[in-house]
Amino acid sequence: MNISDFKRHIASLGAETQLDDVIANDNILIDAMNRALLEIARVHPKKNKYNIIHYPLEPVYYTNTLQIHKINDITTNIIGAVSLCFTVKGKGSCKITNMSNSAVHTVNFDNSSFTTYKSYISSLFLGYSSANIYIEFTGDYVYQIKNVTVYDARTGDKVADIVPYEDYIEYDLKTEISDYLCLSGKPILRDGEFVYNTDYLFYGDTIKLPTLDSGLYELEYMIKPTEVTLDTDEIDIDGNLIDLYALLVASYIYIDDDIQKSNYFTSLYQEQRALLLRKQTVPPTKNRVISNGW
Repeated sequence: MNISDFKRHIASLGAETQLDDVIANDNILIDAMNRALLEIARVHPKKNKYNIIHYPLEPVYYTNTLQIHKINDITTNIIGAVSLCFTVKGKGSCKITNMSNSAVHTVNFDNSSFTTYKSYISSLFLGYSSANIYIEFTGDYVYQIKNVTVYDARTGDKVADIVPYEDYIEYDLKTEISDYLCLSGKPILRDGEFVYNTDYLFYGDTIKLPTLDSGLYELEYMIKPTEVTLDTDEIDIDGNLIDLYALLVASYIYIDDDIQKSNYFTSLYQEQRALLLRKQTVPPTKNRVISNGW
C-alpha cells in the first residue's frame, strides 16, 4: 500500500470526524505514520539474528589501577612486546630498554591532565618488530599512571590503532545493525551457549562484552521498519496489521490539536490490538478421541 492508498484508507475511518481534512497536511501525516510504525514494530515485531564476532586482542601485560608514584616506583619486564601504550599525568619519564641490545628509548612527559602515549616497537628500535623490553617510570615529583598496556601483535598500521586495554569492549548496536530497533528479549548466546545477563553490560542501544570472554555472540533483535516518506511505494507493515496501524496513525494525527478525537482512535486501536493478541495466544482446539467402544 502506497501513501495515496493509505490516505484513502485512513480517511474512511473518520468520515464523521473530518479526518480527511487533517491528513491533507503531509507533514503531520508522515510524522504520525512513522511514529505508529515504530509502535507496531514493538507490539507485533519482525525479528532477525545478528552475530558479533568478539575476538579482541589480549595484552601480554596490563595494569589499569590508577596509582600515584614517585621515583622508580614502576619497573617491569615484558616478553615479546610489539606495541604499547600508557596514560600519565604529571611530570616524569618512561624509559623503555630493549633487553637484546640494551638500546634505550625515553619518553618524557609533563602534563596537567591525563595524556596517552602510543608506539610500536619498530618505531622505537630500528630493525626490531618485537622485543623483550624493560619499562621503568621515574620522576622527581608525584605523577600518576594508568592503562599501561603491551600487546604481542599489531591491529593496524597506524599508532591510533593501538588502544588501551579495557575490561569490556563496547558495541553500538544501531551502528552495527542497519535495521536494529531493539533486542527481542531472547537470551544471548556465546558459541551456542546461553550467556547470563550478569556476564555482559547493556544500556540504551549499546552492549559491552567482557574482553576476555571471546567468542561468537548471537543476538536476536526486532527489525526497525523502513521510514515512510511521500515517495514510499509500499509501507513496511504486514497486510493483516494495516487496519490496526491506521487507527494508531489517526490517534497520533489528532494528539496535539484534539485530544478527545485522539483518545477515541486510541481506544479503538487498543481494542483491536487486544483482539489480535488474543488470537495469537489462544491455542487451537484439540479433539480427544476415546476408543473404548463408546
